[in-house]
Amino acid sequence: MNKHSKRAESFTDWLGITNTPDWNVARPLGPLLSAIIGLLFFLALIAAIVLLAKTIFASGTTTLSTGALIAAFLGAPLVIWGTILKQQSVMFQKEGHMTDRISKAVEQLGAEKAVERIGRPVTIWTGQPERVLYHVEAAKQLQDQPRTRMGLKSWREYWNDETEETDEGWYATISTWPEERTLIQWQGEGVEIEENEAIGIEGPWQVFKETSPNIEVRIGAILSLERIAQDSTRHDNGRDHVRVMEILCAYVRHNAPASKATFGMYPEGVDENSLREKIKNPPYKWIMELERPRSDIQLALTVIGRRSLTQIGIEKQHPDGGSIGYRLDLSQSNLRRCDLTRARFAHANLKESLLEGAFCADADFSYCNLINAKLTWISGARAGFSRAKLDSADLSYADLNSSNLAGVRLSHTHLVKTQLKGSSLQFLPNRRGTEVNRAFFMSASLNAATISGDLLGIVLDFGKDNADASQRLVWGLRFRNIRLLRTKSVFGTDHSGMLFPVELLDHTFGDGSVLVPHATCPPHWPRAELTDAEYDSRYLRWLEGDIVGPTPHSSVERGQSQVQ
Repeated sequence: MNKHSKRAESFTDWLGITNTPDWNVARPLGPLLSAIIGLLFFLALIAAIVLLAKTIFASGTTTLSTGALIAAFLGAPLVIWGTILKQQSVMFQKEGHMTDRISKAVEQLGAEKAVERIGRPVTIWTGQPERVLYHVEAAKQLQDQPRTRMGLKSWREYWNDETEETDEGWYATISTWPEERTLIQWQGEGVEIEENEAIGIEGPWQVFKETSPNIEVRIGAILSLERIAQDSTRHDNGRDHVRVMEILCAYVRHNAPASKATFGMYPEGVDENSLREKIKNPPYKWIMELERPRSDIQLALTVIGRRSLTQIGIEKQHPDGGSIGYRLDLSQSNLRRCDLTRARFAHANLKESLLEGAFCADADFSYCNLINAKLTWISGARAGFSRAKLDSADLSYADLNSSNLAGVRLSHTHLVKTQLKGSSLQFLPNRRGTEVNRAFFMSASLNAATISGDLLGIVLDFGKDNADASQRLVWGLRFRNIRLLRTKSVFGTDHSGMLFPVELLDHTFGDGSVLVPHATCPPHWPRAELTDAEYDSRYLRWLEGDIVGPTPHSSVERGQSQVQ
């Protein structure tokens, strides 16, 4: 079967009658066919004129066919004009129908439903209360003041310095709170109060009506918009596809804003103090307690992420998006713990978005704007981040095994204990050496990863307290086309020397393309610059122990023996 053959999608396709023919096929036949049709029309016009001339000037009777020809000749312009009007009417109806479909779907996106619940208003007295001890009789007169409550009475005896006698009687404490707040207590649920707060006034039970998003209707609206985008792509060159994507992106931004998200004990910043705190405080428990996105939000993200290559091609040709076309705008969105598996988000704007704990395996984030984004503990194995902007982004504790980070832009990017096994990391040139603190790889796992590019400004810290643990983090690390000897800057302090720990080089692999002092070059590194095939072959031989020098296997065995 020809690999270029197209599968028939319908009976009309099988018959060769398609809704959207591919006019790019056999383009030279178009002008030829146009010339033939024009010639036939011209000949038919001449024949009609000749026949009319004979009818007018020649002697003899006029036949019925001649009269029909004259009527057809005179009515032809009207027939052609009527056909044009009908075609325009059909186009207007089609456009109006598509507009009605979009309007109906957008209306359903805001659908809500009324829910009745039984509850009662409860007033909570808040703040630090003022407590004073009074005689019971005086306390009873004060307890009617706002936000005031009398405590339990008790018998007390006091020595009166003025009368030099013992005063005794019933006393009680009067507590007065400075502020109050009101909430609704739902039937069957308790009221949670903070320390020093007290329940003041409890109102009567009553029926409350509240509105909540109608998730079922909204899901239907999202699926309708997806169908509209697909139909638009199939029938009118995707004219409404970008419009649908704009609607869905706006729906996610406004219904899941990052501004309303709460943060736990895990530090948010990208400074030195935050870096140390992130090492001490793993985010696992906090992220596991985060709520998953609503069903409609998740479906909208799924629809956006499963766009076809044809739809993505239409976005690239969109005139309002500049040289790269239309870009998905999901900036400042709360996408925590959402499922973006195999999502196509290339060139998307995810600036300042929250993706902690998101499932991003096999997703495409190439050329994305991820500045200030939180990608802590994402599951992003085999994800593509090539040419993405990761300035001030947090990828700590993320699973990025076998991922592509070629040409990513870094600045104060945190990769604390990030899993990067088998990944490709190509660092952009550090222009004039002025970029400092580009990225912090703190105890990151780089087993079998490939590093190339400019390491200046990149901090690689694998810990110095446990040599075996540091070795396990770099077993099988590959260097290519990189300089390991330069001046570097860590937190504003210049240091001259190696950009990679010398004591760990024996557990890595490189070739002649790696600029490193001869004295520190491991003996198993080839001195010549190898081709890709030669490099992979020598690397595999070293892993299997066929080349002299420490190997990952020998390091593992040595580490295990020391542990035992």
